[in-house]
Parts: sequence; C-alpha cells; structure tokens
Amino acid sequence: MNKWIIALLAATLATAVSAQPRYPDKPIRMIVPFPPGSASDFLARTVGQKLNEKYGQQVVIDNRPGAGGVVGSTLLAKAVPDGYTLGVIGQPHLINAILQKDPPYRALEDVVAIAQIASLPNVLVVSPNLPVKTTADLIALAKSKPGELNFGSAGIGASSHIAGEAFKAAAGINVTHVPFKLLSDVFTEMMAGRVHLYLFPLPAAMPMLKDNKLHVLAVGTPESGPA
Repeated sequence: MNKWIIALLAATLATAVSAQPRYPDKPIRMIVPFPPGSASDFLARTVGQKLNEKYGQQVVIDNRPGAGGVVGSTLLAKAVPDGYTLGVIGQPHLINAILQKDPPYRALEDVVAIAQIASLPNVLVVSPNLPVKTTADLIALAKSKPGELNFGSAGIGASSHIAGEAFKAAAGINVTHVPFKLLSDVFTEMMAGRVHLYLFPLPAAMPMLKDNKLHVLAVGTPESGPA
C-alpha cells in the first residue's frame, strides 16, 4: 500500500437538512480519528480553514484518536445526521470495519462521502540510530536479526500498520509491530532508537525529516517526493 487516500465524510444526511433556510448557521464539527500532527489532522485543519472562509462559520477540529481510527469513525457514524458533523478519514475507516467481527459502525451505510481531499505517498522512515543508508541495508539488517527490529504504527488497522505489514511481507523480513496512540510518542521512541522503522504518510513525517531528526529511505511512488 503506497498511498493513503483521505476523504471528507459526513454522517448519513437526514432529509430535513434540505429544508433548512441556510447552511451552515452554526459552527461545524470536524472529527479526525488520529492525533494532532497526523496527516489527517494536517489536512483537516487546511480544509477547515477554507470552509471557515467560505461559510463564515467556525470549523472545530475534534481529534479523537484510538483503536487505529475506530473511535473517530464510530463517533462520525453515530453523529446526528444534520450536516454539522464532518469527518476526515482514510483507509482505516474501511479496514477496521472488515477486521472486526462486530464493527461498531457500517463503513459505507452510516456515512456519505463528500470529497476526496488527498492521495498521499507513504515514506519509509528509520531511526537515526539505525546503521542503514538504503532500503536494501534495512532489509539485510532485519534478515540478520529476525524479530529484533520493530515498526511503529498509529494502531491496529491504521494505514501505517497495513503499509508496514505489506512492506514486511514484500521484503520477507520478520519485524515486530508496535502500535501507538500519539504521534509524539512515535517520534520520541524513534529518536531513542527503540522503534526502528515506520511508514508515514508524507505530511506527518515532513517536520522531522526537514530537521534531519529521522532518515527517509524510500517513498511509495514511482517519482521522488518533494524535497
């Protein structure tokens, strides 16, 4: 999985919305199923500012991380369907509904898609303490130490988890999955060398890459990403 598709959704709209004289006439809540600093959060704030300028109403970003996006998606699906609760979601919204035996929401029936916001490349990032310079170096190191390296993610079923598992399978390596709730914790553990690799959607990793605090080995697109 080399890209993370992020879309703007809303709880399934009631017919009463069309009868309202003006929309919106009060602030809009925008649920983000991942923590501040994540790719979804970055895009939600960008889109929220544009909606604020267009409608003249405040767009309140409501970060609800947890369970790889399940918490936020459930809140969105169960919100009052009046058009005043939106959500910015990615693949985990669909994946989590498939992975769980009794999912708390119906991925397609309980929400309506408004627009695709972005298609983001994933980047393979490693701890600065890891003695590798290329993806080939990383694979060789992982094969020489089966089970000793680990990769982080935003939770079970999150895009970073699925991307990590896909890389693990394609490379034929044995690395351990370590899920996190907060992006800041991921950065701390990677800087300390306790988490060795992570496949980030590019916007989430960019601040750390610009400061040379983490090292990027590869991008999940045929062309190079922005410098």
